[in-house]
Amino acid sequence: MNVRRSLATAAIAAAITPAVLLSATPALADTAPTGQSQPDGTSVAQLEKAAADADKAYQDAVATAAKERKLVSDLLDNRDGIFDRTYKDIVDAATKAAEARQTAKTAKTAADKALADEQATANRILDSSTSTEDERVAALTALYKAHKAADAADAALTAAEAKADATRTAEDDVRVAIARKMVRSDLSVTAALAAKNAADQALTDAKAQAKADAEAAAAAAEKAKEQAKEQASATPVSSPTTLPTALPTAAVVPAAANARAGAPAVAPVTAPGRTGTSTSVTGASTTAETATGVLADTGASPATPYLAAAAGAAVVLGAGAVYASRRRQGDRTV
Repeated sequence: MNVRRSLATAAIAAAITPAVLLSATPALADTAPTGQSQPDGTSVAQLEKAAADADKAYQDAVATAAKERKLVSDLLDNRDGIFDRTYKDIVDAATKAAEARQTAKTAKTAADKALADEQATANRILDSSTSTEDERVAALTALYKAHKAADAADAALTAAEAKADATRTAEDDVRVAIARKMVRSDLSVTAALAAKNAADQALTDAKAQAKADAEAAAAAAEKAKEQAKEQASATPVSSPTTLPTALPTAAVVPAAANARAGAPAVAPVTAPGRTGTSTSVTGASTTAETATGVLADTGASPATPYLAAAAGAAVVLGAGAVYASRRRQGDRTV
């Protein structure tokens, strides 16, 4: 009776011990790194907004320059009299000055002709031996007046030309200002295009840098994972829970008793599908061989094969002990 109770206790212990050990063993599977920094895209988003703003500014500058270029072209060409209407005062002043210059020029021509005629008359009278004193005085007086008229016409022409030149210069200044306005529009387009290209280049560089950083981080993580796997393959894995090299006394003693009673020895037990720990029991002695190989990264502990082998051995030992006890009891009954 005591033997049967001991066997039952050993069987229960063999069934419970692996579960307890497995629950206490930490999982050793690879886990994905959680502290790896990833690009948050903030700077890229700001550059994208800057590039969009620069593009809009460029498009606005192009549209404004197109309008101003057309207006400038119309003004400079005085298409449909737009220049005359826009700058009426300047145009009118220039027109009047030009007309006054032409009038002064005509008067100067007439005065010069009159002077030439009076000079010829005076010469003829003065050279004549028959001319009287009064005729000579009258000829000289007329010649003097013609000189004064010619001088006055010349001064008037000079003044008219100066005024005409001034008004013409004012009109030209207006045209130059209009042309400069078109040039400024073109320069604004050029500046906006340069800003747009700079913003686009900065965005492209930022995206390329972000991509390179992400690829470098991924490569570093992959390399670290490969190194961890290689180290795990090259170095024996130590488990927080170490499998005992000898079976519990409760399981060993009945096995020795069975051996003395003529019960068959327990065959070595090995975890299926891999090289694990094999435990052979002959009489009261047990031996354990060192296991080789690494468990796949599935989250389970590398000690699982050891525990499975020990549990299987304990169950087989318990079953053999029960079988031997019943057979022994039957032999006594007979």
